[in-house]
Amino acid sequence: MLAAVLIIILLQLQVNAGVLCQASALGNANQGYKLQSVTVSGENIQLVQFTLVEDCYVNIKVMDPDLTQLAEGEMEKGAYNVYYKSSYGKSGSSVKCIMEIYPDPSKAEVICTREIIFQCK
Repeated sequence: MLAAVLIIILLQLQVNAGVLCQASALGNANQGYKLQSVTVSGENIQLVQFTLVEDCYVNIKVMDPDLTQLAEGEMEKGAYNVYYKSSYGKSGSSVKCIMEIYPDPSKAEVICTREIIFQCK
């Protein structure tokens, strides 16, 4: 009887360990997605650079008064560049840029979200 209980406990521990390993692996995969910006000198323009670690559906938007869409759609693994020019705002104000990654266009499951802030000049 004691042996049967120990076997059940060991099996449960193995299942739990498998779940923990899966969660850890998903967290590591998300770390490869990158979103960054570089200010283009002399203008109020941001060069937005993003990296995708796998084929996915991407949505990148700027939370300005117009809710400017920088990229949306299915994209292949790789590095990309887009430009954003602020047409509003006072010097010193800021806006948030959000990148959301989904496995497919249904947007049912978010794989990763990244945010950066643009400073208006």
